[in-house]
Amino acid sequence: MVLSALLVLCPLASAASGTAEGADTELVTAQGLFDEVIYELALNYNGPSQLRAQELRERFLPQLRRVCAAETVCHSEAAYGLVNQMLLALEDDHTYFLTPQEMDYMSALTVGGDTTRSFGMWWRRLEGWGL
Repeated sequence: MVLSALLVLCPLASAASGTAEGADTELVTAQGLFDEVIYELALNYNGPSQLRAQELRERFLPQLRRVCAAETVCHSEAAYGLVNQMLLALEDDHTYFLTPQEMDYMSALTVGGDTTRSFGMWWRRLEGWGL
């Protein structure tokens, strides 16, 4: 199965979080994030859900427009909850959304940290995620 939503934010994470790598990258808007998620789902999603990207777009775009209606520039953070809802609608536990901060945290965990080996498996406590 493809972790479409996780792949979506890899290039956007540095731009939205304002890290040194993304300092020269333009602002990611809520509409831009939404469009990128829909695009990635349409192009790369191969999970068990029968919902298609176009159906999700039609269902959630009006909500995005309501969320951003009063904003001159609607930043990507405004769409985080909506993107989560959209991906939850897939009912696929292997496709989910990570904010840039969560992505940074998960990346940091993969390059080091407190780990213990047991029976050929790595056990690592993830704050807020369990084992």
